Amino acid sequence: MRGRIEHWASRGAMDISGLGEAIVDQLVTEEFVHTVADLYQLHRRRKEVVELEGWGEKSVQNLLNGIERSKQKPYVRVLYGLGIRHIGETTAVCLARGYGSAEAFLAAMDKVADRDPEAIAELDALDQIGKAVIEAVAAYF
Repeated sequence: MRGRIEHWASRGAMDISGLGEAIVDQLVTEEFVHTVADLYQLHRRRKEVVELEGWGEKSVQNLLNGIERSKQKPYVRVLYGLGIRHIGETTAVCLARGYGSAEAFLAAMDKVADRDPEAIAELDALDQIGKAVIEAVAAYF
């Protein structure tokens, strides 16, 4: 869980400044964050986070600002940030170019997960995509 959140927050993914290993560890240990999605609800627990050791209004606001800025990142960063096996930064770029939008990508991946032969063939036709990526995407979705 911690590793997934750290990967999501990393520079190559959502680039959430101030959300490093120690902060992730503290937020998980204190049970403020269990998943990546919980980061985007952290503002609701602002007062509780401010009360944690080593935190103050400014540090919490900086973290919340970083989380908010991450919402503006291109979806290629989201693809990489998901941490799907075999999808690194280069493969994420290929997927983003191949599908054009997050909505088109998600719709196609739902079909891949359902083992739709046309969707699998479409994915396989993209550069940098092979059996390992197809299997990883199908398992993830």
